[in-house]
Amino acid sequence: MRTSPASAASCPARSAAPHVVSPTPSAWPATRLPDRASSLDSAAGSPARAQRPGRAEELVRSPAAPPAQGGTRSNVKVILTKDVDKLGKSGEMKTVADGFATNFLIPRRLAVPAAGGAYRAWQHDIASREEKRQRERADSEIAATRISSTTLTMGVKVGEGGKLYGSITAKEIAEALARRGIAVDRHKIELEEPLKSLGTYKVAIKVFSGMTPEVTVVVEPKG
Repeated sequence: MRTSPASAASCPARSAAPHVVSPTPSAWPATRLPDRASSLDSAAGSPARAQRPGRAEELVRSPAAPPAQGGTRSNVKVILTKDVDKLGKSGEMKTVADGFATNFLIPRRLAVPAAGGAYRAWQHDIASREEKRQRERADSEIAATRISSTTLTMGVKVGEGGKLYGSITAKEIAEALARRGIAVDRHKIELEEPLKSLGTYKVAIKVFSGMTPEVTVVVEPKG
């Protein structure tokens, strides 16, 4: 059947659907992702984070110094059993780093913890040594008094012209004192050289710290 122009005009014309073109990957805006190498380079150029000092480094700094900034450290009290350079003298109580005490002072018997059985044992040892020292001092005072009031007469053979055939040594003086009931170490007798001439001498004997009495020695001809 023929369609008349009028009929065709009365029918609404179908509008053509718009043709949409999807953008191809090459048309997308380029966005570059950072690769691993550039990330490492960036990290290398950034300021380094401050590292907390290691335990060994803290102990080397100073046994009694405060911990490094940002660090923590426990302290303990100890009693020094010997003099320790730049720390203190024997018998003093000191606060030190726990590691310094555990790893250095206590193993080397330079200190004991200021508490517990080790401290009590150290106190007992100190008291025993002090008691022994006091007894030795008292005995030395008695010996010093006896030495100062003692005169040893020792004879030697004399030849023509007054020449001595022999001399008086520290050993002989110690033996003469022992016969008087006074025990002394011959190495404590301060006699630089044997007595080789007749006469009267004062011979010093160190019996204790700060005590150096003198014994009188008379050297005369042996008849």
